[in-house]
Order: sequence, then structure tokens, then C-alpha cells
Amino acid sequence: MHGALEDYLPQGRDGNRMRLSFDQRPSVDEILERLQIDPDELQFVLADGRYIEWQQWAQPTRGDVLQFWPRISGG
Repeated sequence: MHGALEDYLPQGRDGNRMRLSFDQRPSVDEILERLQIDPDELQFVLADGRYIEWQQWAQPTRGDVLQFWPRISGG
């Protein structure tokens, strides 16, 4: 999690990182749901440093390190 998204991480995290466990391989949307993050708050998602198109959020690979980047507004 980067930027303001760090606020969504629960206690016990290591900085802006944490390991999540699921019974089955989750989609990115299921991860966001568990962390109570609205997908509209995201600018993009990376899996092991590679950009993931939102259409491919359904099946990240087991063990992928996911990075969530917030929308940035400014002027």
C-alpha cells in the first residue's frame, strides 16, 4: 500500500506491507474487499512490479507481491 492507502492496513503490519492469507487464491477485488478499500480509490495495481490491467484482477498468481497505488489529485 502506498500513500493514503496505508491507512487501510490493519495493526501488525510491517511499514506499508503485510502478508494476507486466504483459503483460496483471491482476486484483487477480494483483497480490496477484505481491506475495505473502494477500487475507485486506486490509480493502479502492480504484481511483482508489473502493471495489472483491471480486467486481469481476477487471478493474481499465488505468491505475487501486490502493490496498490492511490489516485493522486493535485494541481
